[in-house]
Amino acid sequence: MLLHADNTLGVGQPEGNNRVRRTSQNPRMRAVAKIFLLLAGWLIVVSIVSNSFDNDLGWHLRFGQDALSGDFQYTDSYTWGFAGREWVNHEWGADILFWIIYSRVGYFALALLIGTVIWAAFVLAPLIFARFSLGALAISLLMALAAGFTFVTRVSMAAPLFFVLLWFSLERKKYFFLWPILFWAWSFLHGSWILGFILINIYLVGEIIPSTIRACPELVSGGGTKGGVGKKLCWQIISAAAILLNPYGIKLWREVLSYFIYSDYKRLIIEWLPSYSYPIRWWPIIIAGAAGVLLYLGWKNKKASLTHVLLFLAIFLAAMQYKRNNILLTLVCAPIFAIALEETKKKLLSIAIPNPKGEESLRLTSKFKGFLAPLGMTTAIVLFAVSAVYYLPRLRAQNDVWQDKNFLTRHGFPVKAVDFVKKLPAGAKIFNEFGWGGFFIWQTPQVKMYFDGRGAATWRDANGEFMLKKYLRYLGEKKQLPELSKTPAEYILLEKNRLALPPPGWSDKLFFKKENLAKIMERKPPLLETDLTKSSDWKLIYSDEMTNIWKRTADMNSGSSPE
Repeated sequence: MLLHADNTLGVGQPEGNNRVRRTSQNPRMRAVAKIFLLLAGWLIVVSIVSNSFDNDLGWHLRFGQDALSGDFQYTDSYTWGFAGREWVNHEWGADILFWIIYSRVGYFALALLIGTVIWAAFVLAPLIFARFSLGALAISLLMALAAGFTFVTRVSMAAPLFFVLLWFSLERKKYFFLWPILFWAWSFLHGSWILGFILINIYLVGEIIPSTIRACPELVSGGGTKGGVGKKLCWQIISAAAILLNPYGIKLWREVLSYFIYSDYKRLIIEWLPSYSYPIRWWPIIIAGAAGVLLYLGWKNKKASLTHVLLFLAIFLAAMQYKRNNILLTLVCAPIFAIALEETKKKLLSIAIPNPKGEESLRLTSKFKGFLAPLGMTTAIVLFAVSAVYYLPRLRAQNDVWQDKNFLTRHGFPVKAVDFVKKLPAGAKIFNEFGWGGFFIWQTPQVKMYFDGRGAATWRDANGEFMLKKYLRYLGEKKQLPELSKTPAEYILLEKNRLALPPPGWSDKLFFKKENLAKIMERKPPLLETDLTKSSDWKLIYSDEMTNIWKRTADMNSGSSPE
C-alpha cells in the first residue's frame, strides 16, 4: 500500500527514483532559466540605452561639475537670454551623480546604470500581482522591447523604478513609512516624483468612491485595495514635506507644478507628442489593448478593483497624449499579463487526464512536471543566445562620447560647427537652435547661447513671456528678424536640415495618407532663415551640411536694447 502510494505511476521502484531525481532538478533548471532571461533582458536594454544620447546631457554635466567645484547654480549663468534670473534645477542631485560617474568612469558607465535601473523596473513590475517566474520574466522582456524607443541615457529614466516600488507598497498595503525616504530619493534625482503623488491619489479615489456609492455595487465591483485611507493621507503629507529637504526648498514644488501650466514645449519635442502622431509606435498600443481586455475580464470576475481600472485608464490616456509615457504604460500592463498567465497556467495544470488503468485520474501537472523545466531552460538559453548575437555587437562601450563625432552626427548634432564656434570671441552671444543648447553649453562654455532645454516649460523673460514661445515666434513668424536684431545677439546659429524624424515605416504608410506623409517629411526652412538670407545686416559666415551661422554686420548699439 505504501509502495503504491510512493509510486504513483505503479511501474516499479527504479522509475520512481528517476521521477524523484528529475523533480529535484526542476528548481535548479528554473533558476538557470531565470538567470539567462535576466541576462538577456539586461543586455538588450543596456544595448539600446548605450546607443542613445540625450540633447540635454551637456548642461547636466556642466551643472554637476560646477556644483562639485563649489558653484551651485541658483541663477542661470549658461545663457545670455536668461542670465542672472532664478533657475530651479529639479534634477540637481542626478546631475551631480552623473558628473561623478562620467568624470571617473565614462559615458558607458552611465548607460550601464540607466539600463540596469530600467530593466529592474520591468523585472519588478509583474511581481506586483504575480510570482517571480519564467513567465513573468518573459513578459518583462516583451514589455521592455515594446517600450525600447523611449529608453535614453537620461536621469528621468529612474522614474519607472520609483513608480513600481511605490505601486508595490500600495498593493501590499504596507511599507508606507518608507514613502518619505523614497520620495526624497526620487526628488534628489528628478522632478517626476509628482507621478508618485498622482499614483497614491488614484488609489485613494479608488477606495473612497466605493464607500460613497454603495447603492451601485455593479459600478464598484472587484476588490483587493480597500483600507488604509488615513495612513495613505498621513504618509503622503509627510512625504510631501520630505521633498522640501533640497537646496531650493519649496521652490522645487513650484517648479515641478508649473510644468502643468504651459504646454507649447509639448508640440516641439517629439517625445511629448501624442502617440497617434508621426511616427506611430504600435506595440505599446497593441499591448495596452490586450491588457485592457484582460483587465475587463478580471473586473467582471471580481479579481480587479476600481482602483486598478482607474490606474490603467489614467496611464493609458497619459501615454496616448505623450509618447514618453509609453514606458509607464507597458509597466502597468506587465502585471496584468503576468497574473493572467499565472491563472491560465493553474487552470491548465489542473486538468484531469483519464487513467487508462482505470485508477484515479492524473493531473496535467504530474504528466508534464519533468518536461516544463527543461523546456523553459532551453528556451531561455536560446533567447539569451539570440539576444547576444544581435545586441552584443551593437553594445556601444565608448566612454568619451564627445569625441565620437560619427555617433553625435547620427543623433543630429553639429560636430563640425563646434570647432568654428570655439574660435569665436569669448563671451560671444549666439541665438541658437533650441535642441542644441545643452550640446554647446558643454562643448563651448566660453560663448553664451540664447536658450536650451532647461527652460522649455517654465522660463519667462523680463516681460513675463514664456521663452520657448518667444523662441518659436522669432523662428517661425513673419518679420521677426528686426525684433531679434534689437537683442544683444551677435550670431545666429540654425540647423540647416530641421527634420529630425525617421523615414515612414509600413505602419505609418497604412495610417497616414501619402500627401500627409509628404507634408510631414517636407524639409522647409524657418522664416527666420529666409529673412536672414535677404538681410544686409546679417552675413552668413559658416555653413556645412547641418549648420548655418550668421554674424551681425550692423552696429549693435543702434536701436538695440537688452533682452
